[in-house]
Amino acid sequence: MVTLLRASTGKNLQLEELLAFLSPLFRKGDLDTCLRNERYSAQVLNRALKRRFIARITRGVYLNVLKCSFTGQWPAVEETACYIKPAAYISLEWALHYWDLILQKPVVCTAVVSRVGRLREVHFSETYHGTKVEYHIEYSALSKIPRHFGIERLDEMEARMALPERALLDWIHVRRPSEYLLRSWVDEMDLENLSLERLKDFSAYYPARVKKLANLVMELCKS
Repeated sequence: MVTLLRASTGKNLQLEELLAFLSPLFRKGDLDTCLRNERYSAQVLNRALKRRFIARITRGVYLNVLKCSFTGQWPAVEETACYIKPAAYISLEWALHYWDLILQKPVVCTAVVSRVGRLREVHFSETYHGTKVEYHIEYSALSKIPRHFGIERLDEMEARMALPERALLDWIHVRRPSEYLLRSWVDEMDLENLSLERLKDFSAYYPARVKKLANLVMELCKS
């Protein structure tokens, strides 16, 4: 075991005990708060990284490998995407698959934010004690579409997911499919979980090009 000295109290603290206190996903700021010493927490992070007790997913965000290995519960990619960018919600192909509109699971989880910033993609892949942990995330910006509709918080994880109608409209808006491609997609979709009424209502918040293709989807569903 590695023994640490909490600078604020002088109390001995085991590294393993400290990581057990932290969440499966945590930021350096969480460790700073726990130890009350930013310089010392940087040393602790380096020590834990060297021992593979934690892993850096992206700048400032860490995976608590020791805790996850002990509990057998690893953060889902949706939760990780929303943790890295708290204002994000999951949409496009990943949400369409979540709601069973498309059968093939995407390789990359797409999260939507108002502004992407410098961090556009996250790719993390490691194996711990036979368990492969992968996070492939991309962030797409939709700055002019309101966020007060068509998004719900998932009960089973700390993540927000676009409803199927919003996910489809986001996909049309971001991917800009041709009418031919959209027709092909609709032919292969399972539209049982798609509400045409909500699709029509939600499309009012999108540009004319998206509304036009949404109308085509509704026509194809009715034919």
